[in-house]
Amino acid sequence: MRIFKCSACSKIHVEAGNVMMHFPTLKRLKGFSDYLESIDPHYYKAANSGKGLAHDVYLPVGDASVSMAFSVGEFEELKQAIRRFLAEENVNPFLRINLSGFLVHTHSAGAARSKGTLH
Repeated sequence: MRIFKCSACSKIHVEAGNVMMHFPTLKRLKGFSDYLESIDPHYYKAANSGKGLAHDVYLPVGDASVSMAFSVGEFEELKQAIRRFLAEENVNPFLRINLSGFLVHTHSAGAARSKGTLH
């Protein structure tokens, strides 16, 4: 896991296993962080159990046929790495971000979900 700001293009790059993400601003990275914080990985671990999948949490990437896949541990590591990076960059934790572009994961107890669950 590696997060860094490129001195050439000024973008923030997040390397997480086989996934590489690019954020043009700290505000967009904070928005992605807020999105990740809205997800309960243990819910998705339970929802995806018994399906023979190597990962538990699936985050859609643009087209619904493509997803980023994480184990609960990898997912928590990603969230923690972004939290540390934002803290080092002194990003206000109370900054409110428009989450357009991210599918916010919310669910009521016992409700069936398709986002984050691979069918």
